Amino acid sequence: LLGITWVQSLIKSRIERTVKGPNEEQRNQLPTYVWGKASNKLGQSKTARVQTANGYSLTVTGSLAIVEHLLHTKPEAGVYTPSKLMGSSFVSQLPGSSDITIEE
Repeated sequence: LLGITWVQSLIKSRIERTVKGPNEEQRNQLPTYVWGKASNKLGQSKTARVQTANGYSLTVTGSLAIVEHLLHTKPEAGVYTPSKLMGSSFVSQLPGSSDITIEE
């Protein structure tokens, strides 16, 4: 059903009319809180937390920082996660972000 062109057009039209993201003021008041926990086979675990700008804003500033980096460097060919390309503290360097805290 979703492969039919007129169905896709109808859905896209409806989304464009009804789905609106937050405005700049709303984005500035809605930070993102990220939490992650990793455990190994021995039962040891660590928890990491970071606060960032709103997801919309973080995507823009992060993407632009990566493009700027790629314009000035030549990484080896391949596929990279943002942290592999930019370093593990990359997100903490973006506007609105805190340092990553790691707890036992």
